[in-house]
Amino acid sequence: MTQHLIHGGLPADMTRYRLKLLLQQARVALGLSSGALKYLEFAIDNCQPSDFQQGRICAIWHSLERLAVLLGLSKRQITRIEAELVGAGLIKRTYPERKSRSGERVDGVIKRAAGINLAPLIERAEYIRFLVSRQMLAHEDRKQLCEHIQGLFRQIRDLDNADADEAATCILPRRRPTELSDIKKMQEVAEALEAVLADFSAVILSAEPMQRRAQPPEVDPVLLAAVGRAGNNLNQIARAMNTDRKAGRAIDLIVVRTLLMTLDRQLAEIVAEHSR
Repeated sequence: MTQHLIHGGLPADMTRYRLKLLLQQARVALGLSSGALKYLEFAIDNCQPSDFQQGRICAIWHSLERLAVLLGLSKRQITRIEAELVGAGLIKRTYPERKSRSGERVDGVIKRAAGINLAPLIERAEYIRFLVSRQMLAHEDRKQLCEHIQGLFRQIRDLDNADADEAATCILPRRRPTELSDIKKMQEVAEALEAVLADFSAVILSAEPMQRRAQPPEVDPVLLAAVGRAGNNLNQIARAMNTDRKAGRAIDLIVVRTLLMTLDRQLAEIVAEHSR
């Protein structure tokens, strides 16, 4: 008996071509083989745009033999890929076991499909986009951490202290944070370098004679007020995170990251406005 699996449609701002791009970007996060990705791209291309609309059936019903020819693979490989995608919750087989695949399209609309149904993939489209967004944020975090480590090496070098320089080199001999693939390891390196910088800066300062501190320049009160508001927002974020942590609630790092990026942008706009 044919299963008529309809779906809720792709998100309003997502086309099937966008879905293909997201799958390419999230392949590793989804744990898919390159063959499974190739299969999904073929399936998406062989459905019509209207098949991705809410309440429609989105499916293909090519035989194993035909798929093998079109994808340049063996029947055994196709069977293995389909099992992988079923296990990943991205497709569903809707044909009786040991029966041939078939389907019917009337006036451009699939009326029945005993084959491979893409409803599970379409229903997970938003989740796949989330995976890509999280991946992009992680990449941005790693990039900023690399820049921070490089900056610490420069500051340590500027101390002009051989012992400090040697201590920094022991932490990361080649001084190339881009060679570190584990972000946790990068954080450990950054913390170690920060400790080296703090320790040797204190030693150097203690050896220097005290100098009269210059008077700070006058600052526009409007600028101070704007920065103060931003500081209050940062304190509120920190208090909310601390409250959630004490209550045992999970902290949504994506939301926190978004708030901090918004706050950073606001501060940049404030500084730019008062630098004119």
